[in-house]
Amino acid sequence: MNDMLRADEIYHYVTYTECTKRLLLWQNSLSGFLPEQFGSLSSLHIIDLSIKSISGAIPLSVGVITISGSIPPSISKLTSLSQLQLDTNQISGLIPVELGELSNLVVFFAWQNQLEGSIPSSFNSLTSL
Repeated sequence: MNDMLRADEIYHYVTYTECTKRLLLWQNSLSGFLPEQFGSLSSLHIIDLSIKSISGAIPLSVGVITISGSIPPSISKLTSLSQLQLDTNQISGLIPVELGELSNLVVFFAWQNQLEGSIPSSFNSLTSL
């Protein structure tokens, strides 16, 4: 049996419920793309894509993030998000200012990446972070 999980399979299982609150995909092998339909998961509170072995792009329903790319500013549209864990990947670029709009965010892990610059001042409004 192949232990590689296909991204389209994840969406198939996750969408059986409209109440999906956690997407925990840390420390696994994932191939392909996460479908754009992940944007319909309005109750999503936690995304954990840390310590990945991923091939392909990961659209977080509102934008595209590849493991060797940047964090899409449009991720701020996931307004229920309370945890965003992207640590131990190869994400590069700046932390988007728009992440400061995630008023429910209490956990943001992004260490062991190739991020540049400083933490945006918009994070000052995230009093629970």
